[in-house]
Amino acid sequence: RGDWAVYVPAGSNWSVQTEIEGFTAENLSVSVTSESPDSVDIELTAGAVDVGGSISYIDDQQFAAIADNIILELIPVEGLVRDLVTPDRILVDGEWLGNWSAQVEPGDWILRATYEDENLVAMGLLEADVAIGASLDLELTIGGWLVLVTEWVDYEGIVHTLADTDFEDADIVNETKLVLNIGAGMKWIAPVNEEGVLEILLIEGRIDASSEFEVVQRNLTMEYSAGQGVTIRSGQESPPTVLMHVRLANHEVTVTVLNSSGGDPSYEGDAGDALAMLDSEGGFVPIEFLIGVNYLGHERFDSFSVSGSVSGTDSNDWIVEFHNGSGEWNVTTTFDMGLENTLNFSNLNVRITPANQSIAHSLEEGHDVTLIVSTDAYTNPSHAITVRVPQIHDFELTEPLDEVYGIQSGQTISIGIKLTNAGNGDERFEFEFDDSELPEGWIRTGANSHTIGAFVKATHSVTILAPANASDEDFTIYVSVRDKTNGTYPDVEIHVQTSQPALRIDSHQLYGGGTDLVSGQSALYYVSVSNSGLIDASLVQLNGTLCSDINCNSALPVNGTDIGDIAASSTVTFEILLDLSDIDPATYYV
Repeated sequence: RGDWAVYVPAGSNWSVQTEIEGFTAENLSVSVTSESPDSVDIELTAGAVDVGGSISYIDDQQFAAIADNIILELIPVEGLVRDLVTPDRILVDGEWLGNWSAQVEPGDWILRATYEDENLVAMGLLEADVAIGASLDLELTIGGWLVLVTEWVDYEGIVHTLADTDFEDADIVNETKLVLNIGAGMKWIAPVNEEGVLEILLIEGRIDASSEFEVVQRNLTMEYSAGQGVTIRSGQESPPTVLMHVRLANHEVTVTVLNSSGGDPSYEGDAGDALAMLDSEGGFVPIEFLIGVNYLGHERFDSFSVSGSVSGTDSNDWIVEFHNGSGEWNVTTTFDMGLENTLNFSNLNVRITPANQSIAHSLEEGHDVTLIVSTDAYTNPSHAITVRVPQIHDFELTEPLDEVYGIQSGQTISIGIKLTNAGNGDERFEFEFDDSELPEGWIRTGANSHTIGAFVKATHSVTILAPANASDEDFTIYVSVRDKTNGTYPDVEIHVQTSQPALRIDSHQLYGGGTDLVSGQSALYYVSVSNSGLIDASLVQLNGTLCSDINCNSALPVNGTDIGDIAASSTVTFEILLDLSDIDPATYYV
């Protein structure tokens, strides 16, 4: 494909010509108007090319003995609509020495030469290039005969062949074709005789025969197909092989929802789209659908089964049941149809029970309930029914907030509101903050909305910044919550106080118990320190020193240190190691 464009004066006439080697020349006249650009499409057609070659057999003398009876033909490969071409023999002084020539359209051709009296045959693929052509030399060898009988049986059980064209109550669509394939690109359409039999001399090896066609019977287009492999042996005639065409099975049906019951009557959807209603037991009212099935297949009798599946993460908790008019609900059911049975079945009943209200998700596009109608050998395209679950809105605190949050001057704290979307659909909660008690100079920040999926837990953060000069303060921030339908919930209260860590040693004991130290050994103390304040205490350093008097006015060079963090309203155990290796027995204080 090539695109071109050129600017020319409006109102002018032009001649567009194409010339390229190997293609026929094209010449078009074009008138250019001022109203709109003119477009010209030119399709190039490849011209005929010269092809040639030679045919040989053992030696010149033996070739001369059979030359006059050798048949030459150029066969178009399958897929190209062309006539068979008979090559010209190139004579030398009135004698044919095997050379041949022809003019053909570019593409692939099969050169076939035969001398049937002695079962001699030669075949090869001729690839004729545009503007170049091709050359092919072949040598005759002993081949074998393929005898192929074609048969097919119509809907009424009458046997026909590929040669039959006139039928009662049946019409061939287009025409039948028998395709032979010997490999190496040599695949062509072979004609059968008036009895539907193909007898042909071929080179040794395997050949595959195939055929496909359509027949209109009972006002339905039915497909037939056949395939058969045969081995050709030199000097032999294959036993008659039957190429039996089989009518392709067709079990197609279409499914239509006729009506439904049990859904919300206020919902305006089509017959296959229903909105479920809540029941009084935490579930949903089952919805029943009446389904019609139309038979489009080609079988005399067909038995179908139907089953269902549900989309969505909650699908395992849905129930899909069927009955075929029996009234007995089950996860599957069967029904019979066919050309000799019934073409329309309108008593397929489907009952769909959604998962309970604490599990079923409310999806914007609803849940697709897929109905699968199948036979033992074929599954029809699925049909979907839409069941919509009404959205339930609910907000819950996953964990209650602390009674009070402590903060120091110049400090920033982040308070997480741990929440759950207890509703069954995607939700957007809006938060409105009442900062009326917030002291002057203090800053409260935090997002005003939170989008969250059904039954999902999340944390919504609120940040509070105390100024560096903050005095003692005690205040509450009130947070009101609304869902996307403007439903409201109890306020969330955030109680904040200025505070400091409040540390105290609660207890201590030696490793291994007791309180008495042993001279000349190391002593490890476990010391419990609590923080009763509202503020975390960071990098708390606990020192232990050995003293000679109770007021530690005379400290000895024995001490131990441990550093750690103590969260608000919590207790941490510190470890103090004292080395007494150089201490004599006496009374000491720690």
